[in-house]
Amino acid sequence: MGDMPRAQRFSIQTPLKFRASGEIDWKEGETVNISRTGVLFRSRSGMAVRAPVEMSFVLPTEVARPSGATVLCQGEVVRTVVRPERDDIIAVAAKILDYQLSRAIEDSKLPTGEKQ
Repeated sequence: MGDMPRAQRFSIQTPLKFRASGEIDWKEGETVNISRTGVLFRSRSGMAVRAPVEMSFVLPTEVARPSGATVLCQGEVVRTVVRPERDDIIAVAAKILDYQLSRAIEDSKLPTGEKQ
């Protein structure tokens, strides 16, 4: 059985919100890199390995033109790392099991009379 190649990772640092599936309150973090199969992010809050996780972030306009796209992912934590020199920051790797994309429309860009 051969090794499957890893999905290409994109170094994207953008704010991220995450929570354990079913929880109400979101925690904050920042993405380190993103691929089609997973997300690596840093936060002051960690999660247990194998925990189901929901993540939400906006892709920068350089990646999702003409405007950034909001990504809502359902996934599972596969790894956490606490570095001794920065024990207040936890790296969390999560695989993506499902996701939804939505384009944000800013009211300021809508013609007069079409604002919601």
